[in-house]
Amino acid sequence: MTILSYNTTPSIALAVLLTACSDGSVSLIGPTNRAPVADAGVDQTVNEEVLV
Repeated sequence: MTILSYNTTPSIALAVLLTACSDGSVSLIGPTNRAPVADAGVDQTVNEEVLV
């Protein structure tokens, strides 16, 4: 759960939470949640760092 350490803007945290809610999963580190967050306008570099 080091996602918040990468993202300091609340908008990104909101996007992650919204994605988790819509996906019906609490696992924020799942790759299934990363893709929708990227589409929401989140920096792709941050996404890749979290995936790795």
